[in-house]
Amino acid sequence: ALSCMVQAMAFAGEFEDLFLCLERLEVAYERYKSAGKVQPFVNGVAHCVVAMACWPAALLIVGEAEKARLKLSQVIQMAEETAHPPTLCVVLCTLCNEYFPLTGEVDMCQNAATQAIGISEQYDLAHGRNLAYRAQSWCQNMSEHFEMLRAGERGQDVRKHLHDAHNGRRSSTSEHPRLSRDNSWSGLNTSQNGSSSSLTSE
Repeated sequence: ALSCMVQAMAFAGEFEDLFLCLERLEVAYERYKSAGKVQPFVNGVAHCVVAMACWPAALLIVGEAEKARLKLSQVIQMAEETAHPPTLCVVLCTLCNEYFPLTGEVDMCQNAATQAIGISEQYDLAHGRNLAYRAQSWCQNMSEHFEMLRAGERGQDVRKHLHDAHNGRRSSTSEHPRLSRDNSWSGLNTSQNGSSSSLTSE
């Protein structure tokens, strides 16, 4: 029940109540861990751990950047300790869609998404695969925007490119001849399908 409340409060932006529920979830997680019991599974994942994956982004939104970074490491560690790849996949998808876009860390987001795709391909997790591809799309768009700025493109052109990308459209090659227009996923490494994450919280 707490896990469902966490998800509802996160969507509603009720952060005070959200943090109270997350703290209670963490206590429950530690009790299961110390007792050597298996975490409760809902829809094929350790739901308690998955619910806590929203914690870093929520802390960041309320201005607690240092706490958010610490919680990022803790959440990843919890997911790894489940030794359950689908749970790790969902946690990574949450982080690369909710946390890293807020921090602007394209490389970290790309790393998380790539790992999630590897796991989702191995275990046929269509929802996780879709979320990870969406995060990779954000990474590609942001990389292109930075490249446009470095190449001296006007701010209004970069904004238009961002708007088009957000709405699922791509500017033509003729509009931005300095950019490579290869938008396929074939060049991305999706071979990492293990059950541990290489993300760090430097």
